[in-house]
Amino acid sequence: MKIKLWNKFFIIIVLLFVVFSAFGIKLLTMPSAVVADSQTQTKFLVTEIFQPSNVDISAHSRTAGVNKEGLKLSFTSEGDSVKFKEDIIGDFSIEYVQANESNFNPISELQFIFTDNESGNNFSISVEQNNLTYNVSVLFNNEKLGIHRLDNKEKGFTYLYNSDGIYTNLLGNKAVIYFEADTKCVYFGNGVEKLLVWDLSKTNNDGKDIGCVLSDFNSYSVEILAKEIESKKDISVNNDIIVYSINNVSVSSFFIENNIIGSVYANIEKYGVVGKEYIIPQGYAYNIVDGISDNVLVKVDGENVVNNKFIPTIAKDYILTYFNGEASKEYIVSVKDKMPDNT
Repeated sequence: MKIKLWNKFFIIIVLLFVVFSAFGIKLLTMPSAVVADSQTQTKFLVTEIFQPSNVDISAHSRTAGVNKEGLKLSFTSEGDSVKFKEDIIGDFSIEYVQANESNFNPISELQFIFTDNESGNNFSISVEQNNLTYNVSVLFNNEKLGIHRLDNKEKGFTYLYNSDGIYTNLLGNKAVIYFEADTKCVYFGNGVEKLLVWDLSKTNNDGKDIGCVLSDFNSYSVEILAKEIESKKDISVNNDIIVYSINNVSVSSFFIENNIIGSVYANIEKYGVVGKEYIIPQGYAYNIVDGISDNVLVKVDGENVVNNKFIPTIAKDYILTYFNGEASKEYIVSVKDKMPDNT
């Protein structure tokens, strides 16, 4: 009898050991996996992207007001801002929404400030929001600019609308800001539509002539500023925006995988001349985790080049392709028998 009881007791002890060992291994391996991720840099803490000034950064879970996860930026008062720690090169985009469970938007104007690191040239994108209506403009050369669209333009050109404080209007449940470095165009979208706000490479947009253009804009910084807060007298109202993505990379999780595909950019000369050496500009790669890198390869019409230059032999369009890992971008260099007069 004692032997049988001992056998049963022993079996129970073995079973308990197996169960607890299993749980023990699981509990031990979870932290070690996180450490391994940190050591191999396979994950990146998303809050490290920003340098806040009186702005709290936290993860946002689904709520009745915003039924989607994202990164919450909480502004306290007008003038609070958050800046990207790393410089940016090439295109930029950000998708966000104001975090409220009603149609009231406490931050009535957000500004996205772009500053070229070499020249100091800058412009801003102003997003004024009233319920689900966005009034978007570009602040440049002491002007407030935005192409206004109507099926029937009773006032004619954009400059007449701008004089009344009306710019690029769009309805939507979210806001998407775009800046294309190659074309120097600013766009605004709502996830469905995408409208040109202003082409900074032209002096004249839809009848409004500002007399200047944005010069070369290479490596630059971006700052998000709470310009005007409607709820500044009501401390019970949260002045939050929820960021969904930056440069098409989701920030819905507190960690970003470090294997994201970024973008490639080069400030090229668009024209060349037959028989004259063409110097291929340095290419750059960018993503929101690694920042800017010059580890970029280039080919001309699919062929490798020596010393980043080539001599075109015939008049045609040559294709320059820049590579960085899985990211690539093509540029067209139009080679003529002689340089065009308007270049």
